[in-house]
Parts: sequence; structure tokens; C-alpha cells
Amino acid sequence: GKFAQRGKAGERTPRTGIMPTKRDVESDRITKLAQETWARAEPKPHDPEVVKKIYEEELKGSGFSLSRIMTLEYSQYLEKYLWPNYDPATASSQHLMSLVCMVNEKFREQIPAWDAFEKRADVFPTFFESVAELLRSKEGSIRERAFLVRFFVNCFQSLENATVRSVCLPQVALPLWKHLSHSRLELEIRKAPHLEKRWRTMIKKQKKEGVDRSQSLFLPELLNQFFDELKAVPAEGKLDIEGRRYLERVLEFLIDLIAQLPTRRFFLALLLDRQLVVRCKLSSLSKRKDGRLFNQLLDLLLFYQNFEINEHTGQSLSRDEMLERHYGRMQLLQRHAYQLFQGDMREFSLSNIGAIENRDGLWAHLSQLSKEQLKSLLTKVRLVPSEEESSGDDTVWSDHETLLEVAVSAHERRISQLDAINALPLYPGENLLWDENVVPSLNYTGQDVLALPKLNLQYLTFHDYLLRNFNLFRLESTYEIRQDVEDVALRLRPRLSEHSGETVLTGWARMCLPLDDFSVVEVSKPNLGETKPAHVLAEATYSVEGIRDFRLKRDWEEFREHDILFLLSIKARYKVGEHPPHRQGKSKEDFCLQHIRGCEVVGMLDADGKILNKLDPTSAGLPRSGERRGGVNLHPP
Repeated sequence: GKFAQRGKAGERTPRTGIMPTKRDVESDRITKLAQETWARAEPKPHDPEVVKKIYEEELKGSGFSLSRIMTLEYSQYLEKYLWPNYDPATASSQHLMSLVCMVNEKFREQIPAWDAFEKRADVFPTFFESVAELLRSKEGSIRERAFLVRFFVNCFQSLENATVRSVCLPQVALPLWKHLSHSRLELEIRKAPHLEKRWRTMIKKQKKEGVDRSQSLFLPELLNQFFDELKAVPAEGKLDIEGRRYLERVLEFLIDLIAQLPTRRFFLALLLDRQLVVRCKLSSLSKRKDGRLFNQLLDLLLFYQNFEINEHTGQSLSRDEMLERHYGRMQLLQRHAYQLFQGDMREFSLSNIGAIENRDGLWAHLSQLSKEQLKSLLTKVRLVPSEEESSGDDTVWSDHETLLEVAVSAHERRISQLDAINALPLYPGENLLWDENVVPSLNYTGQDVLALPKLNLQYLTFHDYLLRNFNLFRLESTYEIRQDVEDVALRLRPRLSEHSGETVLTGWARMCLPLDDFSVVEVSKPNLGETKPAHVLAEATYSVEGIRDFRLKRDWEEFREHDILFLLSIKARYKVGEHPPHRQGKSKEDFCLQHIRGCEVVGMLDADGKILNKLDPTSAGLPRSGERRGGVNLHPP
């Protein structure tokens, strides 16, 4: 472990990477500085050099160590020194970053963060704009920019606060549409005709005042910086971890923006105009093994991008209304394809929508077009900007694969939310159980991004509220199952046999028995409209001869219908006499597990191989030997 040691002056040098104890905090040099500066009954006059020194040495110098930030938070650095002495005209970038770090720490610790800003609420808009300008300027390291994005995540998750709401909502208001391409702007106004008058009034007012408010918005520049960092990720070789975390943090921010109706209404159009999801899918990071969390966040972003809701009215859309939208897009594409390329695309244009709406069908037909033809078609349906507007993004819209992916992603038929829920497995498999991105361990500190839906005061629809709670409840149950499985796997102590090299169990667990035989006896056909088998019946054979405890033996013999069991496939990694390097495993391999499948008990089988019924006097009863067989219904993972 890491221990704190005494320094030359009798001080305790700070510990890094672990939570500080009360003794560490009280004897820390930061606490002593606080007692001399801002924690006194009569605080000393503000010294900007103190803020710069603390930031450069204690925060940035320690690699933004969690223990240093927690110590500063404990000393009330934000409430008693940073915010009371903040001057918008003279504040340094170190002062701004210190405020950002302290706000982020309060949110991490789940402490009310905005109470300290109520004393000088009139200065908060200037502070917010200064932080936005700092983000736009690309000053500082990639890690510092990730802190800035995290600050905005916390701001936009606090729209219930009037002070925060007054500065956040103007960033996602109608002026944001000035950053749209002309074709996308026409499409959005056509979808919401009531905004056309507001748009013209806003343009006239800005021309009269001579002020373009859209230039003060930081979201368009944030997207540009995001794309620049995404392009810098190599396809192979070493990946900058801080750069990857920055990209993941930006995706978290974008998910939050489109998962709340007040921020989704105008920002979604900008997201669609930049084709962010498509460009992320085709990036090098999405194809790397260490881009798993990035892809999970991208799936969550795509889910909310295509959410079944009208952005401008807030009304949820039914399945028929979503189908009507889909058919409208497909018919528009067919009409323009017939108009532009009647010879090459005649079959596509006259085909039934049901025959070409899947991904493979669309790709097969649209890939026949050249890059120039495809771009002209997408310009007609307003999915990519025109030649004049795309001059700055020539490298993006001149790639044939990107154009194909844009066309297919926009027009393929998507599975409805209800069908997606029904397709979820009833029981978690080995991949979900040890996925730290969605089922974090007890050691999670709250600093990293998770691919989880957030519970907040803002939801898109009532269905969205129920769905988020369902997913979180499902993952909470998964965490409890993982704890039980880990406990059993450790108690079994699987080891490699010295003679045969096969796996042997050198331990014992009360709630786990080895299987003597397991076989699938029936696989039924799928129900109408489904793709998976209606049920898969199997028989599990095990022995209770070695169990001396009568109660435990009875438990293993009296399984009832609908009881839940988990089948484990174990393969040892250590020899007899060897021990794992640690008990806190982080993957299924650490617990010598290969596969996990959940199943539902149909019933115990009697000596004749029939379902045991104790009330039936003709039943043969359980076999006299210690062998027991149980019928189970398997569920696909």
C-alpha cells in the first residue's frame, strides 16, 4: 500500500490516489494554509498568487489527485476563498479552473454545489461565460478541457436551479440554428412551421442591433474540437488515455443535452446536421478494443437521438407515427433517386419499401451510385450540406463510405423501443456481469464516465422515466448476482490437477454443486413474429450423496417450478497450491469463469423421468440413489 511519511518540517506529505483520512486532512499543509488564510475569523486579503500556487502545485502538479481535491473541498476553499474573491475582470485561468474543479468535486461527493454561488448570483453569468470562453480557446491540457466539459455536464443537469438555468438555456436556444447548414435549416423549419416567424424576427432584431448572439455559443466549437480529437486517434498503437476520456466525457454531455426536452429541442438539429453518430462509428476509436466505453456511450446517444418524441411539442410518438415518419423518408429518397438516376436506380425507386428498408438492402442498392451521385442524392434529401456550404468539411463529405453510412443510417428501419425491451435477456450473462462501464464495483470513485441513464428532474416522456428506472433496477440486480457468483467462485477454489491438467474443485460452496451431466432435450420453434425459440428445455444431473446436512440436502432435492438457477462453466487458471494474486477480481477470468447462463426450473424429475408431483400417488418419487435430475428452461443471453 501507499503510506504517508513525515517530511523534514514535521508535516505529512500528501498521499496520492487514495482517499485521505481525517488525520491526513487535519495535518495536511493545505489545511494549515487554510487556517492561516481563509479559515480565520478575519480572513487575510485576497492574494491571486495563492490561488495560482495552489492550482499549479496541489492540483495540476499532483495530476489532479483526488485526495488533494478532497482536502481542498474539506477546507471550504470554494465557499470562503475562491468565489468571494472572484473578479471577472482580473481572474486568472487558474482561478477559473480552481472553481471548476471544486464544483465538480461537490457533485462527485453529492453535496449541494450551487448554494455558495447564491451570495453573488449576479456575477455567475459572467463566470459561466468565462468558462465557456476558456473552453472555446482550447487553452490548457486535454485533461483540463475534460474538467471543463464535466463542469458543463453538472450545469445542464441542474436546470431546476434558476441561476444555472438562466445561463444554460440560452446556449441551446433558437440562435443555435444559425450554425446549421442551409439545407438542414430549411428541413427543420419545414418540420416546425410555427418557428419560421420567430426565426425571421430574431434575424431582423440581430441585424438592427448589430449583435450576433450565435457567436457566443460554445456548443458548435465544442463539436469541432471533438471531431479534431477524434481524428487524432490512431487506428493501432498506443492511445492517449486522457484523450479517450475527453471524448467519452463529451459524449456524456451530448447524451444529457438530448435526453432533456428543454435542451433537446434545438440542439438535436445541430447534432443531426454534423452527422456525429455516423462519424463516430467510422472513427478509429470505435474499432479499437479500448474503445468499448466509447461505443457504449455512442449506442446510448443513438438511442436518445432516435427517441420516439416530437422535439417541438413534447408529445410522445406511437409506433404507427414512427412508421409514418420512416415511410415518408423512404418515399422521399425513392422519388429523388428516380428523378436523378432513373436508369441506375429504377429498381430501387419502384420497389416495395418492405423489401429495401433493411440495412443490407439499402447498402446493396445505394452502393451502386458513385461518390458524386450519392452526394447529390443526399443533398436533395437534405442530409448533407451543399457544395458551397461543405467547403470546410471536404474531407468528411468526400468519403464514399461516410456518405453511404449517412444514407443507410438515416433510412433503415429501426427496431421499436418496446421490441428492444422484449428482446432483452431475462438473466445477465458473463459479459454484462463484469462490465465495469455499466455495473461498477465498490471501488468506483465517481470520476469516470459510465454508460448509464441518469435519473433527474427532466425526462422526455413518461415512458422514458419508466425505461431509465427499469434499466437501473436491472443493473442493480445484476450487481447483486455478480456478488453471489464471485463469492461462490472463490469458495470453490478451482485448481489445475497435477496429473491430468484438468480442472478440479478443491473447495466447497453451500449454494453450488458440480453437474454430472447436462443436455438440451427440446428446442421449440419461435413464436409468430419472433426470431428466438419459444423455449429451450434441458436436463441437469447432479449428485447429493456427499451432502451430510439434512436441510441443505432437502433444499437441493425440492426445487420448485419457477425457481432460478445459474449454470457456471469453470476453467481453472492456477495449479494446486497456488493462490490468485488478489481476491478483488475485475473480470470473469479472475474468478476462473468462462460462461454463465440463467435458467428457470420446470420441476424435479422422478425415477421414471417425469415431472415429480408429490400429490400424485402413482408417482415413482425421487430415485433411491443420490443422483438427481432437474428440468430447466434456458433463456437466450
